[in-house]
Amino acid sequence: MKWKDFVYQQVIEHCNVVGSRTFSLKDILKARLELFKSFRPDNNHVEAKIRQQLQLLSCPLPTSTLVV
Repeated sequence: MKWKDFVYQQVIEHCNVVGSRTFSLKDILKARLELFKSFRPDNNHVEAKIRQQLQLLSCPLPTSTLVV
């Protein structure tokens, strides 16, 4: 499983537990930091990685436009 998939899964689970689709980075880290650390024990920058993945998940992929 890749980081993006793992972070997405944890966010969904967190939102289901708290009963809200609104969360902050602080909320996720407080509730799930140990899970993230155990996912990739060799990663010494877990908080930065989570922030990065949340940014990627929040931005839609660019769509290409067809020029005729």
